[in-house]
Amino acid sequence: MNLFLFLLGCFDPPAEVDKNAVTVAHARKDAKTVCVGLKMPDVELQEFSTKAIRELSGEEVERCICSNLMDEQGNLREGVAKGLKGEDKKQRVQCFADVLLKPNLKEPVAAAALFADLNPAMVNTALNKIAHNNGAKLELRVKALSLLASDAEYIDSSIKLTSDSNPKIQAAAIKALGYHSTSKEARRIIFSNRKSSNPHIRAAALFAFKKHMPNKADDELCEAILNDSDDLVRLSALKALEGFKRRDAARCMRQLAMREEPNVAIREQLLETLKSAQGDGEKAANSILCDAIPFWLKTYVKDDIVANLKGVEIVRAQNQVDFENSLKCFEKAFRASSGYSCYAKMHIGLWYNQVSGQNKKYPLCPGMDEYGE
Repeated sequence: MNLFLFLLGCFDPPAEVDKNAVTVAHARKDAKTVCVGLKMPDVELQEFSTKAIRELSGEEVERCICSNLMDEQGNLREGVAKGLKGEDKKQRVQCFADVLLKPNLKEPVAAAALFADLNPAMVNTALNKIAHNNGAKLELRVKALSLLASDAEYIDSSIKLTSDSNPKIQAAAIKALGYHSTSKEARRIIFSNRKSSNPHIRAAALFAFKKHMPNKADDELCEAILNDSDDLVRLSALKALEGFKRRDAARCMRQLAMREEPNVAIREQLLETLKSAQGDGEKAANSILCDAIPFWLKTYVKDDIVANLKGVEIVRAQNQVDFENSLKCFEKAFRASSGYSCYAKMHIGLWYNQVSGQNKKYPLCPGMDEYGE
């Protein structure tokens, strides 16, 4: 053995390193010093050091990677996880999988998403085991199912989990089956659960139903959007209609946009679904965004500026997707301002100024010392 390298191994590694120190240590095959970079708080340095140590060999390397994926507080080291992207060595993949199952791991869902960036074949095997592991955290099992959803190799696994004792796992499995539109068994399970008494299962089945029957599900989704007793189902049905192309699908969204909706998440999703419209549905969606502005301003913008409220940004949404008609829409909305709060009137006035090039002044509202949206 080179005497210098032997002596180097006798010294304790430094307490801190930077990229330059890692680069020098890597060239010397000094795994102990490179390993210090995995423990540093800087995510970019963690990633750089992880990529460097992967190029070295020996038990010291494996110990370093496996022992530094998670810090003492239970946080996954994001840079180490990113530095393992594409990793296909069984021991390292297994170490990451073991970390996912540690009871003190914080944010296991985010960790699983990073785990999915390792070698797909090895990762999917581990994710499948997690999905079936009753001892794993529920949210981790659900995430594992979602990451496996489109892989045809695991369709039988998803079918089996539709009989799991936990309805949230059943729902995640049913949602995964939505990606397998050629499977008759998947379709049978999806169809039979559209009227389930459990809202999680019902929501998942409706979402999957749209994937299996894209041109025939709209009526049922619209019925759920307007009349289902559970907001989770209504939200899922709205999300399932993202990217809709048929004008008929917009009818229920017009009804929803013109009636008071207390659920902020549903209002936000309605705007997202309308903005996502394509083909024949786009013109209908743009018309809704324009026509509903006065109602939204009167109904939801009462006691504060829009920037401090949630689920009310319809003016911005209209301008994002149909700015050619914004001037006409905003002018119409401003003319309908009888009954607006001061905040609503100022909001549409400032937007009208922006698209028209005018600089009209509006009275400041209570508690304000400068204009704001």
